[in-house]
Amino acid sequence: MSDSLATLKEERDALMRARHSGLRAVEMSDGRRIEYRSDLEMARSLYAINALIEAAEGVTPPQTILFRTSKGL
Repeated sequence: MSDSLATLKEERDALMRARHSGLRAVEMSDGRRIEYRSDLEMARSLYAINALIEAAEGVTPPQTILFRTSKGL
């Protein structure tokens, strides 16, 4: 898979379009054709592409989560 951010976004968009239309095959802009066995496999691929895009953009998940609780007034 290419490291180019634009290419990753194009592949993500093509995968999302195919998944939403119910197709199990994706044709990439460079002529590659990828066939998936299930929706779960497509979802995992989509998750992996999104992780690569976030890494390329420098997005990091929050390291600390703060909770604020109250018993009411």
